[in-house]
Amino acid sequence: MTRPLRLALAIAVLFGAAARFDAVSRTYPADRDQRTDVRRYYQAMAESVLAGKGWLPSYPTNFIPPPGQAIFILIPKWLMPGIDFRELRILQALISTATVLMGFAIASRLWGSLAGVTAAWMLAFSYPLIFYVGTLVPETNYLACLFAFLFACVEAQRAPSTWRFATAGALLGLAVIFKPVPSLLAVALVPWVWRSSVAAQRARNTLVFVLAAWIVPGIWIARNAIHYGHLYPVSTNGGTLLALANNEGLDSTRSDMIYWDDLYRRADLFRDPAIEARYAGTIDVDGKPEENLKDREYAKSTLRYIASHPHHFVRNYAFKLGNFLIYPRPGELPPEDRPRIFSEIWFLQDALLALGLLGGALLLSRPIERARAAALLILLGYLVAMGALMHLTRDGRMNFPVRALLTFPAAFAVASAWARLKGDPRTPSAR
Repeated sequence: MTRPLRLALAIAVLFGAAARFDAVSRTYPADRDQRTDVRRYYQAMAESVLAGKGWLPSYPTNFIPPPGQAIFILIPKWLMPGIDFRELRILQALISTATVLMGFAIASRLWGSLAGVTAAWMLAFSYPLIFYVGTLVPETNYLACLFAFLFACVEAQRAPSTWRFATAGALLGLAVIFKPVPSLLAVALVPWVWRSSVAAQRARNTLVFVLAAWIVPGIWIARNAIHYGHLYPVSTNGGTLLALANNEGLDSTRSDMIYWDDLYRRADLFRDPAIEARYAGTIDVDGKPEENLKDREYAKSTLRYIASHPHHFVRNYAFKLGNFLIYPRPGELPPEDRPRIFSEIWFLQDALLALGLLGGALLLSRPIERARAAALLILLGYLVAMGALMHLTRDGRMNFPVRALLTFPAAFAVASAWARLKGDPRTPSAR
């Protein structure tokens, strides 16, 4: 890597770190009572464990959230009982800064130093990445796990070995306990593991990868099965979210098909009186109203809706896909009175989307580059498909990982354009 590129990388990392530490102090002032914030149910679960009450969520029902963020809060508070919420967010700022460096490492491994530095700059300036550092929602840590997983995939493909695929699988499992969206990604990646492995190790590497991806989530699932007496996924609101985002009532209620940014509040669209009556008054082992079994019923009802109304589902899916890619619009995340240098750059979001889609098209059109970036392309495709299926709100949390991952094809597009300007016919990875 040349000296100018090393300097550019250092500046990107320093700027990214400064912006993230500013977010720690700006998003939640020190005098704000964190206990009134709705995003505290991860903290409440951690505090329940510390109090010896077990993994009890703070919801009025028995909804089971994914445990990753609660564990992230639990460990520091167990080691240092006096730690406060700002210090926890400082830890998230450090993790997010490390994500900038991981972005550089991934892109430079795939396409060279210029692509790596470009990715680092895009991640350093990304306003959603900066904004969510100042909260204690799991997006920052979830993204760090996805980046670590992707880096492990790149290394496993460069030098295939069982332990490298096991590492990649374990990191994917870690991401799942922060956000359960990639729960089925290990299955989607089976062909990639098989093709990336040498012939003698294909079956072993594939089995190890899938098992490693489910070790950590499997422990959580087993714990809940023992406690509740039922087999539940990592998080138990997926059926309700599916029903909210996919039901017959969407068109009749919003016939003009404007953006459905209020679906979280539209229980009337999907609630089934029969399901509600079946579980009315049912209490679980902790004395809380039963929602988990009800959630399972709503997942089944959504599958029945998709099977019986495929055209309606596909039309709405396409609409949600467009919204998933373009929202939130610039200016919709609160500015929080940040210094101008750390404020949102109004055109960056759309520029990144355009470059990312262009870079993705270039990758797909070039067989060698497509093969090198296969894990990235599968990850992006999976998250986009799942995101459009369950897109409910324009606050940016649902498409947060996709926006971050688009920096990689965007960086590839920039590196390719620079090569053409220099008259270099080779692809970025060949240089």
